[in-house]
Amino acid sequence: MPEASQAPASAPTSADNPSEAGQLDHLAHLHRMSRTAGLGSSDYAAVNTAAVAAIVLGLLSALSLATPIFLVLPVAGLVVSIIAIKQITSSHGTQTGMVLAILGLAACVGFAGFTGYQKVASDRRQAQDVNEIDGLVVQFGQDVVDKKFDDVLKISDPRFSEQVSAKRMETFFDQVTSAFGQVKSFTPTHLYDIQEDPETHYRIAVGMMAVEAEKTSAERPLKTEIRFRNSGDGWKIYAMPEWFAPPQAGAKGAAAAPTGPAGPPAP
Repeated sequence: MPEASQAPASAPTSADNPSEAGQLDHLAHLHRMSRTAGLGSSDYAAVNTAAVAAIVLGLLSALSLATPIFLVLPVAGLVVSIIAIKQITSSHGTQTGMVLAILGLAACVGFAGFTGYQKVASDRRQAQDVNEIDGLVVQFGQDVVDKKFDDVLKISDPRFSEQVSAKRMETFFDQVTSAFGQVKSFTPTHLYDIQEDPETHYRIAVGMMAVEAEKTSAERPLKTEIRFRNSGDGWKIYAMPEWFAPPQAGAKGAAAAPTGPAGPPAP
């Protein structure tokens, strides 16, 4: 008679192995890991390239303080910073560099704003200077027409007054009248090269003025260079090198009348 088949051995239970039971109980208390873990986030997040470019452009924007030509750097930095912020925000944590992008944005805004303020202030100052210098030219012309040469010295820099006397101006403009007829007016050209002396911080302006007389015409204008200086108390007439050359550069005698294409012909 065939032997009865043996019953299958029962699976080992935790009661049979106390140490294994402890491990299973420990694992049961662990949080289940999401099947999507690692897809939306990871231990490593790449630094956004645009954010790095933004901070670099932000630092280079300091060059715009030297010249407005470099304003293109903060403008480009603003665009790149905004792009970087948008990319990092939409990356769901896979990209980092938000701090770099924000710092780059702040640097670009700061340097661009300060440079723009300096440019506006400089243009405003330039316009005020031009208006003041133009007024000096008109006043100079009126005093010459009225033969008030002492008043000319009142609107002149002390250096000019030391080199050119009222008598010398009177003699010179008598020669101008002989060559070109009665002087009617002096007209500013509104164009001046204004610079600042780095040592004295005095400001110098160089320009031209046109003279209208009875015998002058558009075909034969009479113009001369005129220089101004601002030593802190407003613009003053500083020099007229073509008409009143400094003593060391002119002919012998301080009263010698200059000659040249921009001045009257020698009598």
